[in-house]
Amino acid sequence: MKNKHLFIVCMNNSGSTALQESLIKCERVVGLPRQEGKESRATSSEGQVHAAKYMPIPWKNNVDALWTEKEGLFRSRENYDWSAIRSTWNDLWRKSSKYKDSNTVLLEKSPPNVLRAALLQEQFDNSYFLIMVRNPYATCEGMRRRYGKPLARAARHWCSASRHQMNNIKSLKNSFWFTYEQLCNKQKYIEKNIIELMPELHDFSLSKKVGGANSIDGKGAKKIKSYNDRQINNLSKADIRTINAELRYSQNVMKYFGYSMRY
Repeated sequence: MKNKHLFIVCMNNSGSTALQESLIKCERVVGLPRQEGKESRATSSEGQVHAAKYMPIPWKNNVDALWTEKEGLFRSRENYDWSAIRSTWNDLWRKSSKYKDSNTVLLEKSPPNVLRAALLQEQFDNSYFLIMVRNPYATCEGMRRRYGKPLARAARHWCSASRHQMNNIKSLKNSFWFTYEQLCNKQKYIEKNIIELMPELHDFSLSKKVGGANSIDGKGAKKIKSYNDRQINNLSKADIRTINAELRYSQNVMKYFGYSMRY
C-alpha cells in the first residue's frame, strides 16, 4: 500500500500540538523532526519551519499567530514552490527510523494549513485531514498570554480562521472534524473516528502523556485535558466585551461549531 499524508488543520492555540504528539506515538506515523538546537520548541517541527524558503511564513510577514490578516498571501498558489516543499519534507520523513516505503502515515502540522488545505489536497497524493476548532474565548486568551496579541485582533483571527474551517469541512475529501473540547472530554469518540478514517492508526490513543504542549501549565509531559475554564477565567468582563464586539458578527460560525456567546 502507498504511504498516506496526514495533515492537521487547526489554528494556533487550539490543541494541535497535543494532537500531533499523540499521533506521533503511533507505530506507523512519521512526523517531521524538531529543528536542531530548538528541540524544546514544539513549533520547530512544523512543516512551514522546515520549508520556510519555499512558502509564506507568518513571522516573516509580520502576522505571527495572526496569519488570516494576510490570507491572500497564504492562499495563492504562486507563493509556493511545491516541488521544493515536497522534496524537503520527503527527505526529512525518510530519515526517520520508522519510515517504510509503504503503509507509512506521513504527518505534518502548521497552523496556516487552515488557509492552504485545498492546496495540500491538490499537491499530495493520498492526503487526509484532521480539522479541529476550539472555543474562541480560550483561544483568544492563549494568544494574548503567549504572544501578547490584542484580544480584538485575536477574535477577528478566530472568526476568519473558523469560517475557513467551515469551508474545509465541506470541501476536503478524506477528513474528520472535531473540537478541542471533544479531544479533551470525548477521547474514545475521537480515537474511534480517527482510526476509522485511517485504519493504519490502529494504536492511536489519547490517554498517554504528551510532551511539547504549550499549555497554561507549561511544556512538561502531561495527559490531555481541557484548559478552557482556567483560561476563560483569566478574562475580565472588559476582555469579554472586547471579544464579543468581534464575535457578534460571526454568530453563525459560533453556532456551526456549537459555541455560545458569553456575557
